[in-house]
Amino acid sequence: MSAKPTVLQQQVCAATIALRGNLEYIAWREEHPYGNNRASVGVQLCASLLLWVAICPLEEALLWLDTDIQGPRNQRRRSIPDLLLSEPESFRSRLPQWRQAIAAGQVEVVFGRNEWTVGGLRAWLTAEQGGGPLGWEMTLDRSRLDALVDALDALLPFWGVPLTLPDASAIPADASPTGTAQKRRRGRRGKPKE
Repeated sequence: MSAKPTVLQQQVCAATIALRGNLEYIAWREEHPYGNNRASVGVQLCASLLLWVAICPLEEALLWLDTDIQGPRNQRRRSIPDLLLSEPESFRSRLPQWRQAIAAGQVEVVFGRNEWTVGGLRAWLTAEQGGGPLGWEMTLDRSRLDALVDALDALLPFWGVPLTLPDASAIPADASPTGTAQKRRRGRRGKPKE
């Protein structure tokens, strides 16, 4: 693991943080509509996921995140079924097919029962497009889509930023909390009144 994130890792982090802000705003706007200006969290979830699949090396990022020790919350997010490599039908295992489907224009938004809410996202490939002898299809319902975007949104900003603690032998012996900062703090307190 490198100590400093690469330019690509920094760009993915910035894009993820921007998507998070956009998703938070759209979620707020969906709860507080302004006139006929309706917002859809479902559409933003689909757009966020498709953007990450299209421009981000998710396989590389997730492999890096698998090797880094993180807090329990991120470990829980990383262990959702769609991010496990051990699951043959997980989203992570099918990333190459998702990229092919996006390139071929074989992705669609699935609408809910009332035809106005987003119910999920579906991608497919025919046998001629490399989807195997019977073709390939995968549908992410709204709950899977929500969990997947939430997990990627929380994990991707940490790609390239090692969160593991350095070995104790790597810390210099003269590194101590005492020093000029400690002296400055003492000097600001002043003398106690008698």
